[in-house]
Amino acid sequence: MGSKKLRFKKLLNQYRYLVKESEYVKEIMVEANHEFDFEYKDFCTKNDLDYEKMIGRPEPESSDGEEVAIIEEDRTENEPEKIEVPFHIKQLFKNIARALHPDSLSLGDPEYEEKVKDFKDATSAMDIGHWGVLLDIADRRNVRMSNYPKIAEAIKKDIQRMEAEIEDKKQTFAWHVYECDEDEDCIEKLMRQFLQMTQGIKLS
Repeated sequence: MGSKKLRFKKLLNQYRYLVKESEYVKEIMVEANHEFDFEYKDFCTKNDLDYEKMIGRPEPESSDGEEVAIIEEDRTENEPEKIEVPFHIKQLFKNIARALHPDSLSLGDPEYEEKVKDFKDATSAMDIGHWGVLLDIADRRNVRMSNYPKIAEAIKKDIQRMEAEIEDKKQTFAWHVYECDEDEDCIEKLMRQFLQMTQGIKLS
């Protein structure tokens, strides 16, 4: 195995690790959001704060106390951003289609359903520009790949994207409350920070 292919394999393993971590973080965030909501409601009750008001949108007022009309957000839907697909990725997708498209498979193939699912996942990956999914499928299904430096660059971008997404979730108050692991002082400190940041209220 050449050094360029080895570098790609190393990046692919890093990508697969991040996929697992992302799934773990998403699962934790479901629990963390519920826990945060419970703790914030409890915090508001203890400090005589109106929880419903705290989580709602405050009504804007002018400096002289007169009501100000709320400006509605522009809800015009933007056209989806067109994904620019690199040439080597297009070629790889063609190779995947030849190997996994339902029309290319035998109905008696014991892996028929799994291969069809992989083909659908690859198609979705092409639509949204998640090249890591495509490269993972190609590697698992022994689909021919070439130009390893180029595909290494493609998977590097996906690795950076996933790292950023994971880090964003880990910077939320819900995640930090989860990490407090029921430590009351830790949770109290975070609730005070959240209240001050979102409502501008600093408790004594």
